[in-house]
Amino acid sequence: MNRRTFVSTGGIAILTGLAGCTGESGKPSPPDADASPAELLPEPPENWERTNTREVGAGVGAEAGIAGTYTPDGDAGYAVAVYRFQSEDETEQLASQITDRGSFFNFSHAVRRRNFIFAGVQNSGSDSELVTLLASIQALTESLIADTNLL
Repeated sequence: MNRRTFVSTGGIAILTGLAGCTGESGKPSPPDADASPAELLPEPPENWERTNTREVGAGVGAEAGIAGTYTPDGDAGYAVAVYRFQSEDETEQLASQITDRGSFFNFSHAVRRRNFIFAGVQNSGSDSELVTLLASIQALTESLIADTNLL
């Protein structure tokens, strides 16, 4: 009986350890420093459309950036942008400015990961749907957004 308990407990511990391999302290891994912002833009959820995809970022000194509008049920409801900077230092400087000003264009959420800033706003719709859309980006989770939102 003790042997079964030991084997069972050991197996659970190994599976738990493997399941948690997402990155530092349970966070998802940040994107590669040279990842394409277009690859990081979230896919639209089922029955949504991504429209008006465009390059952005020159106004904030990003080396690359992309934004898209997400429309559930034909309504223009959400906008998401992904900005990539040359260095983490540049990204940290902008993140500090965003925090100090309390604004970043018209975005309601902005999260820094490595040399990227992910941002989103709801034009119509709910904040929780926006957070869910942002969290569909591989480098983000709902709890990470809540804990590290610069705005």
